[in-house]
Amino acid sequence: VKLTTVAGRQTLAQDGSKTYTYTITKIEGAEYRMDNGAWQSGNIFEKIAPGSSHTFFARMKETADTLAGEAKSTGAVSFALLDDNKDKEPVPTIDITKIFSDVKEGDWFKDAVAYVYTNKIMTGMGNSDKFNPQGETTRAMVVKILHNAMEGPASSHQNPFVDVPESKWYEMPVRWALENGITTGTSPTEFAPDRSVTRQEVASFLYRYGEYRGFDVSMTKDAVFLYRYQKDYKKADMGDGADLSVFPDADKISPYAGFAEAMAWANATGIITGKGGIYLDPQGTATRAEIAAMVQRFEARYE
Repeated sequence: VKLTTVAGRQTLAQDGSKTYTYTITKIEGAEYRMDNGAWQSGNIFEKIAPGSSHTFFARMKETADTLAGEAKSTGAVSFALLDDNKDKEPVPTIDITKIFSDVKEGDWFKDAVAYVYTNKIMTGMGNSDKFNPQGETTRAMVVKILHNAMEGPASSHQNPFVDVPESKWYEMPVRWALENGITTGTSPTEFAPDRSVTRQEVASFLYRYGEYRGFDVSMTKDAVFLYRYQKDYKKADMGDGADLSVFPDADKISPYAGFAEAMAWANATGIITGKGGIYLDPQGTATRAEIAAMVQRFEARYE
């Protein structure tokens, strides 16, 4: 997690899963405080306990006026809250093989399934002990997964889709996704909830979902190099997308709805990789295991 702001305040809430330690980096001539605590200078370490929420303030020392508990400044001050686990992959805390009988030790998707299950993003099939990793994923399922990742926010947005009735489990997630620009449907009046989602559609959903969450969803060629060869993509500059011409099936990407831009971003960040390192397979469908892996990679990229 990395949060940056200018002089002012930044509120950080814990999701209740674990405690983080944050460092406020030292900036010459600046001072900081947490909540209503004392102003102080230098490197500050703060523990954010599970279930808690704190507000950090920054200001230029001796030049700031405090008004109604907020910091005002005559100069630009920036500060960052740095998670000491920021460069680590999400670590599953359960033995997923004891929960799902079709997820085995050695399966390439085991950790991804553990991640989405632990974080209540994906569950099994009904009340069974099956995850169905090779099962295909529908468009409704993907929207539901992203809705779950945001802890199921409500939406009062109008539902224009005739194929998304109010009685369906995916009706609220679809309305939420439409409201926040994550989907526009397959037409002004249809969403096609039961249609198997393609890999380029998953890229588009995640790309727009990243925009909704305020993430930088661009990627320079330098960043592509850093990701592919140095595995240090978090330090890369943002900008243009990846060059997809290296894939022989890149021409299969639909020219509509920004699919090419989304696929370039997803490939550059490693969220969607080439099958066998050769083919993008943009029109191919995505299994539940593949979706779990893409979601985990997305969260690791932007954590």
